[in-house]
Amino acid sequence: MGTLGTWGAYGTPEDTRAIAAWWAQVQRPDWREQFTRSGWVDDARLDAMVEAVLAWGERPDAFMAMLGVAAVGWVGEDGILSR
Repeated sequence: MGTLGTWGAYGTPEDTRAIAAWWAQVQRPDWREQFTRSGWVDDARLDAMVEAVLAWGERPDAFMAMLGVAAVGWVGEDGILSR
């Protein structure tokens, strides 16, 4: 079995602008089509979300913290977890 943990903290203006620009990629035509076709969001809502995240990236009090964990295990042919 294997595990992985990661974290990040971002609070400088450069960091938050970069994160906002990265997030704004959801407006790419291929992603926009997938999101709207799936019914997850409509064009107006997606535009508003992008505008809001770009404005957040410019705020002097903006910050972001992330924590991620994952675990992967293998089960042998006998049904027992391998280590």
